[in-house]
Amino acid sequence: MKEADPRIRLADQDEEMFWVQAIAAGFADADHVPDSQNLDLERAFFKMQSSLPVIAFEDGNVAAGGILAIDKDMASLFTTSTRLSFRKRGLQKAIIDWRLRFAKERGARIATIETDPGSDSQRNVERAGFQLAYVTAEIIKPG
Repeated sequence: MKEADPRIRLADQDEEMFWVQAIAAGFADADHVPDSQNLDLERAFFKMQSSLPVIAFEDGNVAAGGILAIDKDMASLFTTSTRLSFRKRGLQKAIIDWRLRFAKERGARIATIETDPGSDSQRNVERAGFQLAYVTAEIIKPG
C-alpha cells in the first residue's frame, strides 16, 4: 500500500473556520465565500460528535476537506469539497484515500460515500473502488 498523502490530515479544532470556508467555497464552485454567507451547516458538520473533519493543504493553503464518520465496521465519507482553483490536483482522490486508510486502521470493513451522478466526483469515487448501490431522487417543494 502506498504512503498516505502528506497534504491530508485530521483538522485541528482551531482550524474550524478554515475548514468551514473551504468546504462552503468548494460547494459554491468558488475559492471564497462572502462574509455574509451563513456557514451554520458546515460548522455543524465540523462539530458533529461522531465526525472526524479532514483537511487538505496545497501550497500552504487550506484547499479542501471532508468528513469521516466511523461506527463499528462502517465508515461514511461525506461533505467532500475542494476550492475551485485547487481542483485537478488530486486532492479529492487523496482525501478519499486518506479517509479509507484511516477507517480501515480502526476496523472499518465497509465504506459508503454519496455523490452526484455523472459528476467528476462520481468518477473519482469509482476510481477509488466504490460501486454504485442506488440512485436517489431529490424532491423539492417550490417556495
